[in-house]
Amino acid sequence: MCVWLLNWPIQRLQNMQPELRSRPLVLYAAVRGKMVVTAVSQEARRRGVVPGMSLAEANALLWTAERGPTCLTPHASRPAILPGDPQADREALRKLAVWCQRFSPTVALEEAEHPHSLLLDMTGCAHLFGGETALAEQLIDAFRRHGYVTRAAIADTIGAAWAVAHYGREVSGEWLVVSSHYSPHTTHHNSYKTVVVPPTQHAPPLSNQAVAPLRLSADVRELLDQFDIRRISQLLALPRADLPSRFGFEVMHRLDQALGKIPELLIPERPPEDVETSWTFDPPVSDRRIIETVFQHLLEQLLERLRPAQMGIQQLHCSLRTIAGSPIHFQVSLLQSSLAVQHLMEMVRLHGERIHVPGEVSAVAMRIVVAAPLEFHQARIFDEDPGQDRSKQFRVLIERLSNRLGEKAILRPRLRPDSQPEFAWHYEPWSASRGAWGVAPEVRNQKSEIRDQAPCPLTFDFCPLTSLLRPPLLKPRPLIISVVSIVPGGPPLRFQWEGRSYLVSRYWGPERIETGWWRGDDVRRDYYVATTQAGSRFWLFRQGDGQWFLHGCFD
Repeated sequence: MCVWLLNWPIQRLQNMQPELRSRPLVLYAAVRGKMVVTAVSQEARRRGVVPGMSLAEANALLWTAERGPTCLTPHASRPAILPGDPQADREALRKLAVWCQRFSPTVALEEAEHPHSLLLDMTGCAHLFGGETALAEQLIDAFRRHGYVTRAAIADTIGAAWAVAHYGREVSGEWLVVSSHYSPHTTHHNSYKTVVVPPTQHAPPLSNQAVAPLRLSADVRELLDQFDIRRISQLLALPRADLPSRFGFEVMHRLDQALGKIPELLIPERPPEDVETSWTFDPPVSDRRIIETVFQHLLEQLLERLRPAQMGIQQLHCSLRTIAGSPIHFQVSLLQSSLAVQHLMEMVRLHGERIHVPGEVSAVAMRIVVAAPLEFHQARIFDEDPGQDRSKQFRVLIERLSNRLGEKAILRPRLRPDSQPEFAWHYEPWSASRGAWGVAPEVRNQKSEIRDQAPCPLTFDFCPLTSLLRPPLLKPRPLIISVVSIVPGGPPLRFQWEGRSYLVSRYWGPERIETGWWRGDDVRRDYYVATTQAGSRFWLFRQGDGQWFLHGCFD
């Protein structure tokens, strides 16, 4: 069975950041020296952006409809332009493949530079789910519950299943369509969820289709176009012995795979094995020095297993089994992966200082929860950068405090998506924002930040939207001010604050911010960014009753 995740890069990002689902989302990459769109969301496609378009053209299309004469674009609908990350897409798809092993023990990624499909061997599994159709429907429904839009096809060969999953609409009159439930989230490709090809009947319909389902490379497809070979039946009509010399071995190889003449192997994805070790005391001991020595010995064993892969420990789970009570567990967390035994043991000792061990210890164990690639820096010819040294010392301080006092005792403010500015932040533990990797090498996407760099209209000139949306300093609570406008409900021309009068020379706005009924009292505000004649910038808003407030300063 082939399961195709439609527009997979976009789905992955929208699942990671749900706030992107309502926004036009565009991914780009460098192709032959220029930035090209590689994937788009449905909202971006409705605005005319398609893959293969230059990034400059896509940016112009996205923002043409957003430019208004006097208003800022609401944050929820502004386009999000991100760099594509094929490696992160592949690693996330590998995780899904491991998750799909509850349906089949053999799940693999398709053989492609940028895979979007999963291949499942259903041999001997279908009867456990009530048949092939029931298995496929349960799998598709499981994907749907997790927020993914997919298409599935079942056939005797991998090539036929892949072809039907991707191009089933062209052959819907010839394949047996078992489930044709339409989903409003399905893209323009097709509305069928699951297609089952009857056994041994994949060859005749496949031969009548275009050459695209054969999974040929772009160069080979271009060569076939030059010879005006558009369909598989035209390839089958040619002498088989002439195919390799004319078009290369790939054409005959893919053709034989699709028709089932040669086998196609699946390389299943395997879940990462837990990296752990343990030690049993006979007889039990109570001396802390002995326990620490054993912990260090176990830690060295774990690090030896990570060192060949250039990985380090970022989160370590330790446990002690006592003869007097239940086991004791604690977790060591670092902001950056490390292979330093002494540094890790220092974090273990800090936990040990605040743990009461009732009685003697009969066994200890260590398990790596999170491992990450080590960070390397190029050696410097001259003295080390003092700023880099201070950063390292600060990181060590945070790690020591977090492990000594607990993760929830050392917090940092973080932004979160909320329409009401005073609630658009929260505290979280420092160690929770480290962007860790799993034990299997997974690729982070921490550096891929949303680019909101649209022009913002102000009289006749433009300014970067990112510098105007939110001030770096918000007041603890909005302050009442007196504002003079030309007309009721108009923009501010002059306002008074703390006994001083400020004359507004330029303004941006209004930006409407409202909250829903679940917040209690309705919040309805029109925000303006006001620049005074002295050059200072303030964030002002007018409530629905006409009262003005000062909420923040940009200076």
